[in-house]
Amino acid sequence: MGTTALATQAYAMQLTYFTVLPGLLIGLATEIVVGRLVGAGRLA
Repeated sequence: MGTTALATQAYAMQLTYFTVLPGLLIGLATEIVVGRLVGAGRLA
């Protein structure tokens, strides 16, 4: 793989992580909050 192709792939992967990671983090945080509420019996 050439230098340009490698740089392009690295840039594309960073852009992908930048766009996917916030949604993943929000989903994980929601899962934790809901789990705590269910465990405390405050979420039916």
